[in-house]
Amino acid sequence: MGGAATILALICSFVWYIWVGAFAFKALAPNHIVGRRPPRSRIVYGILALLPVVWYASDYLKRWNGYQRQRTHIADLSRSPRPTNPGKTLVIFGAREPWQDELIEAGALDTIYVSDWKTRVAGEGPWIRIGYARSPKCLDTSGLTESTITPRARSGFLACASIDAAAAAPADGLHLRISNEATATLRRTLLEGTGPYELHSIQNGSDTIVGYWERAYATIPKLPPVFIGIGYWQRDMLDTENPRPELRDFVIERLSLDVKSSRPSGQPSAEDIRTRFRELATSGDAREREAAAVVAKATGKDTLLPSDLDLLRAAR
Repeated sequence: MGGAATILALICSFVWYIWVGAFAFKALAPNHIVGRRPPRSRIVYGILALLPVVWYASDYLKRWNGYQRQRTHIADLSRSPRPTNPGKTLVIFGAREPWQDELIEAGALDTIYVSDWKTRVAGEGPWIRIGYARSPKCLDTSGLTESTITPRARSGFLACASIDAAAAAPADGLHLRISNEATATLRRTLLEGTGPYELHSIQNGSDTIVGYWERAYATIPKLPPVFIGIGYWQRDMLDTENPRPELRDFVIERLSLDVKSSRPSGQPSAEDIRTRFRELATSGDAREREAAAVVAKATGKDTLLPSDLDLLRAAR
């Protein structure tokens, strides 16, 4: 609150407490202090004293019950069974993020469609399609972490996640809806970091939620009451007992994806990887020789021969 708003809240709250206290005193004070009054007067004073309290209590209970209803709703949806045979295409009504490339390059998913928020209304496209393809750009690992470089190195840096435009996304299959694209939430106000994540399985128009995460959130009147003229000063009620998963981890868990041992269906052959390795290992560019070392670490003896590794040692 600003300074003027705080002063106004103090004045309104002072009047609120004076109102409750004064009429409660008139309703409950002994006759020898305030004079003899008929029971009807005491009842009227009591009702006047209770009016602000009932207003506060009704607002508090309404918001508290709404918060508890959210928690029950979220708990029920979070227990939705995982999909069986979910397929390897995912449609995301949300932002473009690096973890999507990681799942493609690990072979956990074959294709991901992402709505392009930058060019049109969120969730309405045009769409970005992420697939696995060969490209000279795959050797560029700037900005990648070691865990995301390793899947790319298994291909000899020949193939990686590739992006192109798509006119539309599949209507059926797995659909991931994030935050303001959510359809099952009970809330009107969605704060950053509170979700929702909704994973839908759509088949022939039949929509089933197979994964859900959200944090219940509501505003509750402060206790003791702080009256601000048009209502009561609110405090945030956030279900911090429900920890927020990373979106990547949420998708992996709900779809039971195998990130460590899966391989892309279009991964280059062992012979292609060996040829690429020899090119990198004997390159005059130190960065490419370093890339060859990463390939050797990622693929090992399952792909490379001792003579291949000798080339890298000689170049160093």
